[in-house]
Amino acid sequence: MPSASTFRDLAMAYIGVGNSALIPSNASTAMMQSLNRALQQAFGNERKEKISLQVRAPTSITIGQVTNGSQAITFSGFQSWMTGCTVQIAGDAIANQFELNSASVTLNAPYQGSTQSNVTATVYQDSLNLTTEVKAVYPPALLNNQYYVEPLDSRLAQQGQRTIWQNEYSTTPKSARRPETFILEDSLPYLDTPGTRVTFDSLPDTTYVFSFEAELKAPRVTSWSDTRSYFCPGEEDESILYPWALGEFMAWPQFLDDNAIRQIVANQAGEAKTRWQTRTKGFTHTAVDVQSW
Repeated sequence: MPSASTFRDLAMAYIGVGNSALIPSNASTAMMQSLNRALQQAFGNERKEKISLQVRAPTSITIGQVTNGSQAITFSGFQSWMTGCTVQIAGDAIANQFELNSASVTLNAPYQGSTQSNVTATVYQDSLNLTTEVKAVYPPALLNNQYYVEPLDSRLAQQGQRTIWQNEYSTTPKSARRPETFILEDSLPYLDTPGTRVTFDSLPDTTYVFSFEAELKAPRVTSWSDTRSYFCPGEEDESILYPWALGEFMAWPQFLDDNAIRQIVANQAGEAKTRWQTRTKGFTHTAVDVQSW
């Protein structure tokens, strides 16, 4: 049985409801919020995964229509990977970027060349839109499993380094070469929905594979029809996740005067958290010293 609805059915007993169809909407919301709080607390620093992404070589395209002083374009050949990437359009000395707003492809900055049709351009995949919700990236991040790419904390991080945003503040575009640094940031302006993107300090000059270990955001339940059978490793949802989430559920105002039940559930939640924190994870790993790379 799906894990989310199993927790819902378990929590129903604490509000005296025997049929899920009869759960008050505010109670259902409280149950789901409690489950997600438990997931976020349990998996806040736990979900790590090796991710490898394709970095494409410079790609030649033809844009149907560009207009001087406008961000609007006509471009039928747009592909999702181009979102947020640098595009150098013939006739414009300033490097631009593609944006995706409400399913419409536009330029980040007004086109500075002459109005024209069927203009040639080159797209550089210096921005990677992550399909996985990534909270952090751990070194080493590598290109083709051999070239180290240094993570920066911000756009203007590390005084004296070449800024990876040079093309946004200057008419001199980033150079086409192998990337050496990158940043990780929210990509709402480029995707029109919340997300995360990797942006390199240069325009990749050829095809690469970019790989890194990432810390992923906690799983989230948005519907009781969620089909995942379990969330905890070893399928320990009954002994870890459910007591933890019930402990969160006990904070709901419905239980403010029921101290006996709240204490029992709080004790079970504490035991669940201890079980989670002390479980065997296998081999330990020594932290990587970034300065040694």
